[in-house]
Amino acid sequence: MLRRLALLAALAVLGGCSQQQGRPAVVDGGVPPSSTPTVSPVVTPVVTPKVAPQPVATPTNEPLLVSNGLYAAGKVHAVRCVLPDVVPKDSAGVLRYSRTLVDCLNRAWAPLVSRAGFVFVPAKLVAFGSGDCDPAVDNDDRGAYYDVGPDAICVGWHTFAVEEAEWRTVELVHTLAHEYGHHLQTLTGIMTLFDSGQLPLKSSELERNRRMELQASCFAGAFLGAHKKPLGLSGERLDTLDYFVTHAGDENAPKHAPDHGSRKNHGYWSHQGFRSTNPANCNTFTAPAKRVS
Repeated sequence: MLRRLALLAALAVLGGCSQQQGRPAVVDGGVPPSSTPTVSPVVTPVVTPKVAPQPVATPTNEPLLVSNGLYAAGKVHAVRCVLPDVVPKDSAGVLRYSRTLVDCLNRAWAPLVSRAGFVFVPAKLVAFGSGDCDPAVDNDDRGAYYDVGPDAICVGWHTFAVEEAEWRTVELVHTLAHEYGHHLQTLTGIMTLFDSGQLPLKSSELERNRRMELQASCFAGAFLGAHKKPLGLSGERLDTLDYFVTHAGDENAPKHAPDHGSRKNHGYWSHQGFRSTNPANCNTFTAPAKRVS
């Protein structure tokens, strides 16, 4: 999410929003009660694009949404990505692992953003409590969120530092890739529709928010699918990732507004990106309503 967007929790998760200096914050996260992953959704945001915004019409004819150059930029190609070969168990470990992964995300997506005709600005990884993160949102149990102001993915290390729980590392990888999806939406102007401030959560706006969140997970899938080998996504790790993406949905928090999409649709869009490694398959803004419910 942006100083408003994020996805995380014991499986893939979603978070909440807050606002600072006129910019909304998007958060995702939550700590599972045991070694068995669980998922819980979150509320979402508003974003400032890195390009001059075009006139905003509706979700069906807004050019930045339905015909964005990123959809035609080609597949994500694997870059050299050497992650620490240990399960992060403390602040230093989580942050070191996360910064390495964000560097890989920057290098993998930079060529596509440029080919799409936008200016690439790298995202950075910062810890909760730093001056770059929104203090109104920083809580160690939130997991992570994307802050559009400093182009930063903000992470709460306590959420991921779990003794002997490698599944939590897989969750961390997916969460960071999802949050980076919001960075891509910001760079390419896809978030323009939400740049007028916090929108009231009416049904039509909830659907737009679901399209945005599901797209971020599809972008995450494209990166993860292209980096299966360097990320060790095979065997049990791949099964764990599949469990995350197919069990993260609005059903996990029935009292919250349905703003991230059902488990079925989160799994669908995550798999779309993972199997194709191509953002062309992540155009949630032209998908039928049943695919973004």
